[in-house]
Amino acid sequence: MTTGVGESFKDERVLTLAGEVSRAVPALVPRLLTQIQNILDAYEHRPSELPALKRLLWEYELPIATVAALRHDLSRIIDGWNIACNLSNILVNCCIGYNPDDSDAFQNRILPDVLETLLMIACKLQKRFVRTSLILEDTRSQLLANFRRMFESLSYLLAGFKHLASLTLQSAWFLQMLLTDDVTTVVRVMSLLQSLNRSLQGLFGQLDAKIGKQILDELVYKLSATSSAEIASSAAHSLLIICESHPPAVQLSLSRYKGLKMLLTRWLAAPFVRDLERLAGTGSLQQAAMQKHAKAACVIQSWWRSYRTRKQLRKADTALAKLQRSFRIRKEEEKRRREDSQMQRELLHMLQLQRKYTMRQLHKRQLQALEIVPASQISKHLLNEQTRAALKIQAIWKGYRSRKGLETKKCTVKRIRAAIKIQRVVRKWLEGISARKEEMSSWYRPPGLTDARRVELQARIMAWREAHQVVERSREEQETLHNSVQDLVKCNAILSKVTRRRQQHREALLGTINMDANLLLNAPTLSSITESDVSIFACRSGPVAAKARQSHSEQMLLLHRPWWRNLQDEPQNREYKEEDSENWKVF
Repeated sequence: MTTGVGESFKDERVLTLAGEVSRAVPALVPRLLTQIQNILDAYEHRPSELPALKRLLWEYELPIATVAALRHDLSRIIDGWNIACNLSNILVNCCIGYNPDDSDAFQNRILPDVLETLLMIACKLQKRFVRTSLILEDTRSQLLANFRRMFESLSYLLAGFKHLASLTLQSAWFLQMLLTDDVTTVVRVMSLLQSLNRSLQGLFGQLDAKIGKQILDELVYKLSATSSAEIASSAAHSLLIICESHPPAVQLSLSRYKGLKMLLTRWLAAPFVRDLERLAGTGSLQQAAMQKHAKAACVIQSWWRSYRTRKQLRKADTALAKLQRSFRIRKEEEKRRREDSQMQRELLHMLQLQRKYTMRQLHKRQLQALEIVPASQISKHLLNEQTRAALKIQAIWKGYRSRKGLETKKCTVKRIRAAIKIQRVVRKWLEGISARKEEMSSWYRPPGLTDARRVELQARIMAWREAHQVVERSREEQETLHNSVQDLVKCNAILSKVTRRRQQHREALLGTINMDANLLLNAPTLSSITESDVSIFACRSGPVAAKARQSHSEQMLLLHRPWWRNLQDEPQNREYKEEDSENWKVF
């Protein structure tokens, strides 16, 4: 103890523990060092004394002993991996919040050593987890829990010391963990890579070029070779975050991996398709900047929505009581309906029993009546009873059939009345048009045409005729003009056929595009696709035939429709014909 704080602050437990560690054999040192956590927990409610405690621990070099203990093979100790996780957590807690006198040695020598030790333990845990058989489910779950605890300690350490992020990505242990194909652990490794690149802008540019290319190679390999959607999603997120934090990585990825965009198409049906589209679309720095702005806008929107939601939740206290009251009322109503339903069922059962009893009594009375009827009249009596029953059944059936057809008759009468009304309106409209035509007399003079104006126009017409007299043509000139006109007519006919074929080809292409669009919109997922679905997409003449059938069905529907329903389509047809006539013009 050489510092002032160390001389004024003492803890007997620290002194005792330091003595026990110095005298103990190496196999017992890890278990002894786990007692540091109890000492740290004792100062949890006294945060003002916690820095002095950490300084005291460092003065007695207990964290350095922890690093040395972690470097030994703890797998040979009982519950060794759990002890390693506890020691890693203790080591990180001792580093966070410690302000040494020689900060350069602490920052540049001790902290990198601590980071390398934690990465080594995490890598060993990952290897042990991968090699453990699936039969040992409890062992695997314990190893996975320890691996996650190690990464929590790493994240806590990297959050306190930002300059260790580049050392983490350049570590050989980190690259070994990234090269693993195990889904559970490699996703956690890639999430650490994402968090580091997200928190430190331009971190990827600080790495050695060789290390950066190795990381990119591994991420692209996982996208191309893995069959796990979870690994592919994490790899795509990692690539996207690297490109966002370090824009030059976009050009490096597209130039180094020529088939990246084609490679990403195999994951277009995955849930992370939007991220893949964003990754394939980051082809320039400008696009990357636009995506960054869009992400910032999304963050602002999320903050606004969260503020609005919290505001609504504060107003929801009164609504909660109302909701509870309505819920209780609903439960009471359901209970009442159940009771009513039970009573209805009981009543129905009683009615059925009563009906059976009545029928039994009726049959009994009928048998008693048959005893009174003479034997020669029994057949006639039974025939009369059957006739009366048949007449009653027929009357009930005819009444039911008449009531059932009444709605159809009402609809038919309504349609007939509507058609009559439409015809009446159309006839009045046609009569008005003919009446307005008859009102316009044949001698109707245009406005402004006086006698003086008419004389002036006639004089101008005569002057024009005298200035433009018809020149008689010779026989040779007329034949030449006739031949030129015939050539123009032939050219027009040829071009009309070519234009008609182009129009038909254009309509067939439009039909193919429409049917392909409908097939793509209604296409099943890749997991439920069948051979018939594949044949539909592979056939080139299928969309054309489907479009032809659709056009034929539309024409047949137009032929079967009433004439007054096609009146609203006449202006559209007229415009189509006018546009079509303009398209057929050649000269």
